[in-house]
Amino acid sequence: MLSVPTNTFLLTAIRNVSMNTFMSAYFSGWHLAPAVFTASDVDRMANVRPAAQRDWRRRGLLLAPDGWARYRPADVAQIAVRQILGSLGLPHLSERLVLDEVVSAVLAWAATYPGAVDYRAAGEVGRSPPSQPSLRFCLALPDSSSADELEFLIFQSGSDLELWHDAQPDPGSCLHVIDCKRLGATLVQRANCPLWKVVEGPSSDEVTAALNSAGRGDPEAQAALSSIGLDWRVPSE
Repeated sequence: MLSVPTNTFLLTAIRNVSMNTFMSAYFSGWHLAPAVFTASDVDRMANVRPAAQRDWRRRGLLLAPDGWARYRPADVAQIAVRQILGSLGLPHLSERLVLDEVVSAVLAWAATYPGAVDYRAAGEVGRSPPSQPSLRFCLALPDSSSADELEFLIFQSGSDLELWHDAQPDPGSCLHVIDCKRLGATLVQRANCPLWKVVEGPSSDEVTAALNSAGRGDPEAQAALSSIGLDWRVPSE
């Protein structure tokens, strides 16, 4: 099963960038900045109406509990996966449902689709296509011990999925399968804009991690933050 963080996949899209020393070698020379989508965008991309999105937010399934909803690609992919599970007659509205593996696979394939990543700021990197992910077909298996739980198995090919099915002692007649490649391409096609753009300098996550390390006394993190004009020191009382 897939266990690699989403950014590991997406950053392969810019693997041939000549990493400059942006202020400090502590930080990446480039990072991927996600696009932000509205509820109407998500309706178009994932076929989930704004009213349903509001209901899902009230249930704690999405991260925008109040005000105007704004979604990043990972949020849109999660919504799309939940919508597909629902269309297959599977439980999809449980807070305990862990979709990280499926969402990571969908985003990994989406990043390979033409137009998914805006490389213009990175120059030559736009000529190097992203690496193709290895895992494509996600099988959703209902958990016999809980009515609202699912187990996900992700396979490299349809042949691998068939081999798994044939090896089961009592193979069922119906398989609930999500094609992560097709779903990733669909999200890009319906977005009408890149899902990510390559941006020079460290990401906010990198800066946050450096701030935490600097506060614990890491001199390299302290120097890196100073080099980009951030004061890592905690104000004295």
